[in-house]
Amino acid sequence: VVITLIGKPVTLSGMVRDRQGGVVREGSVILFPVERELWTRFGVNPPRIRMATFFGRHGYQVTTLPAGEYFAIAVAGLQGDEWHDPRFFPAAASLATRVTLTWGTPAVQDLTIRQVVIK
Repeated sequence: VVITLIGKPVTLSGMVRDRQGGVVREGSVILFPVERELWTRFGVNPPRIRMATFFGRHGYQVTTLPAGEYFAIAVAGLQGDEWHDPRFFPAAASLATRVTLTWGTPAVQDLTIRQVVIK
C-alpha cells in the first residue's frame, strides 16, 4: 500500500467573459472529467465533478478536485444545475475548454460564457 499526502491542493481559477470580452458577473463554472465513462453513475458527491458559482468581479475558484484532465465550461445563472441531466455533459463537451490540473500547481483559465443546448 502506498499513501501519498500532498500539502498543496489542486486549484483552478479565472475570469468569465462574454463573447465581446466583458467580464460576466454572475454564473457557474462546471468542471467534469474528459473520460466519458465518468459522466454517468457518479453518485451523490462525485469526486471529479464540481460546480462553482461566482458573483461580482472576482471570477471563480475551484480547489477540491483531484489532479487530472477536465473540461471546464461557464454557464449563465440557472443553467448551472443542469449538469445533473445525463444529456448535459455530451452537449457541453464540444463547447468546453480542456484543462490539465496537477497537484500543488495553481492553474488559471479564463472562460467564455456558453449556452449548452440539451436535446
